Amino acid sequence: MIPRLQKALSEFTGTFALVFFGTGAVVVNTAYTAAGLQPIGHLGISLTFGSIVALMVYMFGPISGAHINPAVTLSFWLKKEISALDSLFYVAAQFLGAFAASLSIHILFPEDRNLGMTSLSVVEWKGFALEVFLTFMLMITIFRILAVESNRLLTGVVIGGIIFIEALVAGPITGASMNPARSFGPAAVLGDYTHFWIYVTAPLLGAVIATFFDRLYNLITNEE
Repeated sequence: MIPRLQKALSEFTGTFALVFFGTGAVVVNTAYTAAGLQPIGHLGISLTFGSIVALMVYMFGPISGAHINPAVTLSFWLKKEISALDSLFYVAAQFLGAFAASLSIHILFPEDRNLGMTSLSVVEWKGFALEVFLTFMLMITIFRILAVESNRLLTGVVIGGIIFIEALVAGPITGASMNPARSFGPAAVLGDYTHFWIYVTAPLLGAVIATFFDRLYNLITNEE
């Protein structure tokens, strides 16, 4: 059995990497643009988010499951695949990892006053609904790829792929967070919690809906 602290450390490291490289790509893109250099661009930022998640899944999946997202942890707790105590350790590690990553970026780029924060370009209810849907699709993708044993080698690619697509499409609208910890890091370091409630409640609600949808799907499949 893998020690609880080792799993928590994996979640801390994985979330740190996600926020550091993902939001770091946003910060570097801004810095490159200001310096007249070739920017990474929206496509590059989306690819960075998807790629780092894929890598973390392969690196830490065998240890902690590589949740790196409180919404994912909530879903697996609801499915009774992780204990309540482990869930608390996971979520604490995820938030700490995100904060540490954003603080590191702030130290490296003190002039940047955004740090890759998630923000809305639409009214709140639309942003909320979109974040619910995005998280729902992320969780359904995770559940379905894990449900087929022969597809396990593709887990990182598939999960990274859905994040890339969602970030590409919804990034300019909500930041395509789907992850309370990812939004917490920049917000906590800058002390700016504008719309933060959306980036906490919407992903959690999306994860809950996806969990019950998956349960219903499995019941129907088993009955057939």
